[in-house]
Amino acid sequence: MRLAQVAAAAASPLACSDSAYGPPPTDPVSVLACPSLPLSPIDLTTPPATLGATGFYCDAAQLTLAPGVVQFRPRFELWSDGAAKTRWISLPPGAQIDVSDPDHWSFPVGTRFWKEFQYEGRRVETRFIARFGAGPDDFLFAAYRWDADGTTATLAPASGVADAAPITTDPNGPQHDIPSTSDCATCHGKLPEHILGFGAIQLSHSLGGLTLTDLVQQQLVTSGLSAAGYPVPGDATAQAALGYLHANCSHCHNDTPTGVTYPRYMLRLKVADAAVEATHAYETAVNVLHTWLAAPEGVGPYRIQGGDADDSELYFRTGVRVAGEQMPPIATKLVDHEGRAALKTWIDGLPSPVADGLPSPITDGLPSPVVAATP
Repeated sequence: MRLAQVAAAAASPLACSDSAYGPPPTDPVSVLACPSLPLSPIDLTTPPATLGATGFYCDAAQLTLAPGVVQFRPRFELWSDGAAKTRWISLPPGAQIDVSDPDHWSFPVGTRFWKEFQYEGRRVETRFIARFGAGPDDFLFAAYRWDADGTTATLAPASGVADAAPITTDPNGPQHDIPSTSDCATCHGKLPEHILGFGAIQLSHSLGGLTLTDLVQQQLVTSGLSAAGYPVPGDATAQAALGYLHANCSHCHNDTPTGVTYPRYMLRLKVADAAVEATHAYETAVNVLHTWLAAPEGVGPYRIQGGDADDSELYFRTGVRVAGEQMPPIATKLVDHEGRAALKTWIDGLPSPVADGLPSPITDGLPSPVVAATP
């Protein structure tokens, strides 16, 4: 299913799309009775009491999606303790996404996103983001908690829900926390688009669901983007590592005014990146001294120490789950071993720092990359 196919149907209360958990999003639209689709505009400034009231479902009892709700997936996944996640977007009929800044899209008022979390085959939580106004921060964040039998999801408290469900098969093991609205802002608020996983880099793939090619060809974005997509530079090893950093770190570590810009530590990919060495991750982390004054014993002096992942600050932080040390700092209780393995392979193959003299400590927040030895 494609957004262009359902744009006209979205204005009708009698059009209903595929089951939320049935056919893939490339299947044709099914026209069904739609008893629970709101007939009037949804108030996006206040979170509705149930997930069904967000406009997600055509028929909440049957879990069939509303017209215009289309599934997508990012090329690189944000680690969520092994959760099986599914994502959807709904654009207002006739609207376009402003992509005049190809790295930070501006979504039209009325755009809605949903993301569902499943652990061990059980639906636990669905998060909802809606743009309700033209202001830069006019975004609503809400989370909905599924009941035990997975039939109804109701609004979680704004303060979140600790230990909402087991992450693993062990009921006494680590538990999934439904985030507070302030937690949502912690991750989403440092990017002007306020949305993770839906952009030119993340939608440049052929993995299924809505892609950048679809958006361009269906004129759902303003002009300027290539329908062919934007490859990540480097070989498969570099792409996996840079993609991991882009998905898991760059919503904070980026060069926007609200990003973590002091000291200069940026891990976000850009559509113009043509070489690994030109990426922000390489320029601001590889063989650059870290500024972690309280770094535990055993952590080397560099953010990413070429040729030695085990001595790298970044690699260390991804392998611990201790407040004040771990990265990402919230929303994860288990280490992503597969992601770390991708980082280690890449880092161990990078050129090492200059052997005859370390750079001066960072004092101005704008360090220049340390020249690396020739491999």
